Amino acid sequence: QSKQKSLQDEIISQRKRLLESQTVIKRFKNDLHESVQFIQEPKLLKDSAIRLHQKYVPNGIKKQELDADIQQEYNRQRDYLEKSVESLKRKLLRDAEVHRQDNTRILQENVQLIREINDL
Repeated sequence: QSKQKSLQDEIISQRKRLLESQTVIKRFKNDLHESVQFIQEPKLLKDSAIRLHQKYVPNGIKKQELDADIQQEYNRQRDYLEKSVESLKRKLLRDAEVHRQDNTRILQENVQLIREINDL
């Protein structure tokens, strides 16, 4: 009898926790939807994201909660972005050199045309 009662109490407790969790999820979805409205305004979007974080993660994330997979994904993305930055720097240097050569060529053509005009 008491075992059955304790199981019923546990079921009621679990249902209550489930309902509370669902309520928090609904609130978060609504708040997130409001934040998405600022997608074209980075400053407001950032402020909204900070408010969301403060509201739904009041105690912050504990160090132990950082999973190895998360760290690995972070490192993978960081490596990708570093390679992308290096690639873009090389491309910028190449494009700058091509631009400089084009400007030099155009300048020489203009000097030649000015000489021809002066000769006339």
